[in-house]
Amino acid sequence: MPQRWAMWMAVSGDLRFASHHDMMRVIERTLLRAKLPLKYSQGFSPRAIISLAFPRPVGVATHRDLLVLSLDADLLRQDLLDATNRCCPIGLSFSDAIPLEGKTTPQPIECTFQLTVPSKKIDTVQRAVEHFLSQESCNITRTKPPKRRKRRVAGQISEPVTRTLDLKLLIDNVQLNDNTLSWRQKPHQTRWAKPTEAIAALGLDPTGDMALATRTSLVFQDLNEYTGTTDEEIDREPNTT
Repeated sequence: MPQRWAMWMAVSGDLRFASHHDMMRVIERTLLRAKLPLKYSQGFSPRAIISLAFPRPVGVATHRDLLVLSLDADLLRQDLLDATNRCCPIGLSFSDAIPLEGKTTPQPIECTFQLTVPSKKIDTVQRAVEHFLSQESCNITRTKPPKRRKRRVAGQISEPVTRTLDLKLLIDNVQLNDNTLSWRQKPHQTRWAKPTEAIAALGLDPTGDMALATRTSLVFQDLNEYTGTTDEEIDREPNTT
């Protein structure tokens, strides 16, 4: 019978600089080398049915990203993990797998980041963190270019769309312990803060310091996390609430 799985994976080293498109190619080739019975889409150009539930930003390492994939045959959890990890390139590994029911993709509700602050920037970051925590709001402006088909209206070039967001509604639990900076991000009205916006608000360079960040956790709605569960226990336990 077909199966859907959520697989927790970690990305580190040089692989964290891969774009989302390149990362999906790496994952697909890894699954093919593992000879998994992947399920494919229909149509002229079938592709393996795999997706990342909440793609990480380029340059950011991650401890627990969530890959959702569909298989055409039954596999046990440990067999799936062993086969995949044997074929992973350097910088990619899978730590757990959870069977999924239905066709919906798990929805993220929060994530946390951690960053080792360079010694020369600790004082600057300390002041920025104190300022951020003392404010009632921290507004930023996003500029979004118009869609290609709407750039010209009645012979005129349409203007970019601007939106103001309050980072205080999107970022909390900001802490600086010694030289380790950490923070949590949550959505507000379906909108998330970009890690570059958080880094800039906390006194760091969103371009140069982005590669120092690691996404340490990722929490999804209605998705139980467990480790060390046997395949028999998985068969007995529901995987969603």
